[in-house]
Amino acid sequence: MLATSAHAEESHKDFLARFQAIQTSQPEDAIYVLEKRLRQYPLWHRGRLELARAYFLQGRYPEAKAAVKTVVKEAELPDAVKKNVLVFYKKVLEVESKSIVQASQDALAWDFSGKLSIGAGFDSNANTGPADQDIGLDGIRLKNSATEQDDSFSSAQIEFSAEKVLSEQTGKYAGGYLKWDNQATVFNRDYQDTRGVSLTGGRLSSRLSYNMTPAWQLGAEAELQKFKYAGDRINYTTLTPWLRWREGRHQIKVNLKLRKRHYAEGLSSKNGHFISPSVQYFVRINSELFASSELSYAIADYNGPQYDYYAVQSDNRLYYLLNSDVLLWGQYRYRSRDYNDAAYSLYKFARDEDYHTFRTGIRYRLSPALDIDISVAHFENDANQKLYQYERQQAELKLTWLFSGAK
Repeated sequence: MLATSAHAEESHKDFLARFQAIQTSQPEDAIYVLEKRLRQYPLWHRGRLELARAYFLQGRYPEAKAAVKTVVKEAELPDAVKKNVLVFYKKVLEVESKSIVQASQDALAWDFSGKLSIGAGFDSNANTGPADQDIGLDGIRLKNSATEQDDSFSSAQIEFSAEKVLSEQTGKYAGGYLKWDNQATVFNRDYQDTRGVSLTGGRLSSRLSYNMTPAWQLGAEAELQKFKYAGDRINYTTLTPWLRWREGRHQIKVNLKLRKRHYAEGLSSKNGHFISPSVQYFVRINSELFASSELSYAIADYNGPQYDYYAVQSDNRLYYLLNSDVLLWGQYRYRSRDYNDAAYSLYKFARDEDYHTFRTGIRYRLSPALDIDISVAHFENDANQKLYQYERQQAELKLTWLFSGAK
């Protein structure tokens, strides 16, 4: 990483040497620190020309042109240097013009891709049952089949994606860039022996994203989801508007998830609405290490007051790119959920629970079109009602085929 604070006294020559060393692998970081140095040295015209070149390589043509114009206007350049600068400016204009023409030609084109995954694994508590039959209520004991049951499972998922650039501006980070993404997914997890806990479903989603500036992006995603679990057919309709800021290694994203739940057959007391604002922070620590942290708050308002709750959740993830083929990752998620009403409970008090998730895994790219993933997980629900208190471990091996279609 370039760190201007750590090298405040270095020469422009030394700075440019380090800048050029990382520009290929970390172009956004390179642009960020060069912009920062130019705020410190606004009359450093050589640096501004390097910034124009970096913008150009990233497809940020308006910013490249503006940087060149500033140098030509403010600097007293030798004739030979000025000639070369104007040749570069002409090249920026030509490439920008071609990109606009290409965008027009691609206006009706879609970029298609997809993936197919199959997997197998083991679940120590497939039915999320408590450890024993005693649930803390006098005269009530669970059937043995209602306590934790281990089982093996198989899984399959197929996903299709279609995306399209709707704007004339094709630079991914340029202001005015508008993109439309669509996705269709069908998934299944089938347990071998445990009845009623297999999961089958599908999901359709559509997302629009728009760059107001290179740093600010807004968008919205609509999602329809339908699945069958424990004999119930459940439908979700979700709308999530969001706003994102990014600069250099850092990103902050604010979401507002609005969801409606509907049970297709009976159980109308579980129908209702869910709202969840959240803030997510993402940082690229270096070229190999990435981290994210998300904090969210949720309010569930269902027809049956016994299902209403408030929740706070923290989701933290770390990714380490060992090399171009191997990715290591880890996750810790914590959720605190407090239910509002004890009137319909077996217990004389409302349910409160703290849910912990620990997951880690490795993805190995066997070929450009084939990945293998191995993951292990530990789940723990610490509830004040013993009926809902449990622990669960999972391990899964998964193969994923990646495919794409031509425009």
